Amino acid sequence: MAVEVLEVSTREPDVAHSMLSEVYCPENPIAFSRPGDRFLCEFRAASSGDLGADRVRFTTGMRAELAPMDSFLVAAGVRGSSRYAVGREQVDMRPGVVFRYPTDAAISSWWQDTQAVTVRVPLSLVERIVEERFGTAPHGLRFEGLTPVSEPARRSWLRLMRFVRDHLDDPVAGGTRW
Repeated sequence: MAVEVLEVSTREPDVAHSMLSEVYCPENPIAFSRPGDRFLCEFRAASSGDLGADRVRFTTGMRAELAPMDSFLVAAGVRGSSRYAVGREQVDMRPGVVFRYPTDAAISSWWQDTQAVTVRVPLSLVERIVEERFGTAPHGLRFEGLTPVSEPARRSWLRLMRFVRDHLDDPVAGGTRW
């Protein structure tokens, strides 16, 4: 399957909001607050079917409400800071922090001059891997919380996210062309 690359840099909030909703929540558009004056959104996505890796940057403060994700989506901070909350659970994202978007609850987010990378994996693929590797029926798969279950798991996810970021920054890295 071919890899499709989408790259957008815009100062138009409506363009950014439509594009991000289409990539992440086509069935439930993301609700964005009015951004600050110096709005800039830079976005680069590489996708093959429902599998994808993205880099997103916002230069101004804003808030967003997202419906539950229908894919396994993990994000890691590259620079700046942002905050994500689901119920009583909260993640303050900055470089070195990695977390999973919920599949069973809406999430509130606050961004302030932030950059992050994400990896999108179809839930059906995650369920198949869990079933093959651990013998767990797909309907029994559930996630506990937004953050990795252990320090080794966090480090493993960060290595993956750094690999993704490096390839999004330099598509020719490692001889792989996107």
